[in-house]
Formats: sequence, structure tokens, C-alpha cells
Amino acid sequence: MNNNLTESEADAVLQHNITGHLGCCSDGVPYIVPLCYAYDGTAIYGRTYEGLKLRILRSNPNVCFQVEEIKDMITWKSVICQGVFKELTGAEERNRALLVLQQRVTAMVSSEALRLSQYWPFSLKEMDEVKGILFHITINSKTGRYHYKNLELPEDLFG
Repeated sequence: MNNNLTESEADAVLQHNITGHLGCCSDGVPYIVPLCYAYDGTAIYGRTYEGLKLRILRSNPNVCFQVEEIKDMITWKSVICQGVFKELTGAEERNRALLVLQQRVTAMVSSEALRLSQYWPFSLKEMDEVKGILFHITINSKTGRYHYKNLELPEDLFG
């Protein structure tokens, strides 16, 4: 049986993770991709490059974003957000996005080698040189569900 997460529990799921799934749609065709992200309490921040996803987002900025924590088949949490994509082009908003991404994702990554790989190749000193398209998703609504065999969500469910 499923149960709803409170708003603070849903926020905790968004805060505790760095990967999710972005859903967008163009001409009635849905498109879903995994995404490395950071959540600042009001918006989801990410970075991407030119391609199909960005073409779809530019033509239809309405998106959904989903994050899950799965311990096993009967113990999981999931949050779905509905929101609006915005490409960040100004220097101030790009720097804000980079700070949110760098501070959040770096804190979650335990391997220095991974952090300095092709997947996360910038440091705070190089912010003016960061390539790619920075964006945020303003969250309009979010819902969360969980399943646990006793339906009581223990404090240490996911460590």
C-alpha cells in the first residue's frame, strides 16, 4: 500500500539526491532523460548541451521532474514535480546556478576523481569558462509517495 509524503519529506528526497528524471513533451511525444541536478528549496538547477532535450524544452518549457529512493521492491520514496524550464543566460543567474550546482553536487560526490572528470569539470575558480547551457526549473507543484511494508516511515529508512 502507498502513502503520501509530507511537503518536508518530499523536499528532503529532492535535497538528498543528485540524479532524477526530466520529462518533457513536443508535438504530443513525451521524452524522458536522466539528469544530474541540485535543488535549492524552490527550484531545480541543471546543466546541459545543445540537442534534442534542449530543442524540446525551448519549444515547450512545461516539464515534470521525478526523483526516487529505492531500498528494495517494497521500500521506496518518489517525488514528482511539475514546473517550468528557464534557460539562464545572464551572468548573475548563471553564476547563481553554478554555485548551487557546485555546492550541492560536490558535497554528494565522494570521489575527487569523479568530480574532476568530464562529468563535472568545473571549479568555482573557472565559473566564467564553464561550457554548456545552465537552466532552472521553477517548481509549481510537487507530490511525493512512499511504500513501506508497515506504512510507517521510520526516521532511518534510508540511513
